[in-house]
Amino acid sequence: MKKRCALFAAIFILCFATAGLAQGICDFRGNIDLSKKRIEVILSFRDGSSIALQGVKVKENNFHLESTLSHVKTWLFDTSSVIESSVEIVKSETGQMPFMRGVITSKYSLINYKPARELTGYFEIKNDKIYLNHLSWAGFVADGFVGLNKDFDIELSLHLVDVAFSDLAFVINCEKESFHWEGEVSGRIDFSGTWQKPILSGKLLSHDGLMGNVAYENMMINFNGAYPVIQLTDSEVVQKEGPSFNIGGNVDLTEQCNFMKTIAGVRIFPLIDEGNLYRQWTIKRNQDSEGAATEFKYRLQKSLNDGSAASKEDADMFSIERNIRF
Repeated sequence: MKKRCALFAAIFILCFATAGLAQGICDFRGNIDLSKKRIEVILSFRDGSSIALQGVKVKENNFHLESTLSHVKTWLFDTSSVIESSVEIVKSETGQMPFMRGVITSKYSLINYKPARELTGYFEIKNDKIYLNHLSWAGFVADGFVGLNKDFDIELSLHLVDVAFSDLAFVINCEKESFHWEGEVSGRIDFSGTWQKPILSGKLLSHDGLMGNVAYENMMINFNGAYPVIQLTDSEVVQKEGPSFNIGGNVDLTEQCNFMKTIAGVRIFPLIDEGNLYRQWTIKRNQDSEGAATEFKYRLQKSLNDGSAASKEDADMFSIERNIRF
């Protein structure tokens, strides 16, 4: 039981630890009080952060655990918190190894030295993996697992539900003035690979927001790649006023707070509806106070290349269509 209790420290180590941890750079000390059925473990890292774990047996196969994180650094932010959990040792009826499961909550949390919302969720430890189930914090919900092997394999999905860009800037420690995003974002980010070298993929959606000086009605971002450089594919932005466009290229998250450097590799292309005979794109005009909207559709007819007189005369014809909607 003592080993199982100590193993639970891995939840906090793997979820919140520094890059130094993955390299085994930390000091470890602790003690076990058999009379009080209590265990204490402290991990201190070379960057000055630490994780302190206390566990006490409440009743047979049940423990109460409390972990204090002091300025532990992840990929994106510095965090401090007191994390509590009720843990149950579950015995298998099929003869398999027992496993651990429980509920996790936090209090007194700080992100980048500022007060943060608290987290709640569920977990299991089995088959040399830590499984997270609906670990929720401030509109972010995480599901998946982190392996207990030497590489710390990960397979996690992070769901975003109407997360304000200001909250996102807060998490990654960016000043609002340098972030250049306004509005809310929803979607999913998948993490795979290893803890030190994660691979990201996913889809993000945003409505009625601001990207730099571009006001948009809808934005859809599809991406994948090995952190810190990810590729944008099949992504588009529909502006409130002016043309809509596809976006593609690379986003470098090395300096995620430097908006211009982050999007330096991004390319913008007009959003085109392409058929067999034409290419068409739309430029939106202002919507008046009564809700009427005017659009101009620009159509470029393709050459038929069939040798006919019609194809020679009408090839590459440019036309304009005006639509007024109420």
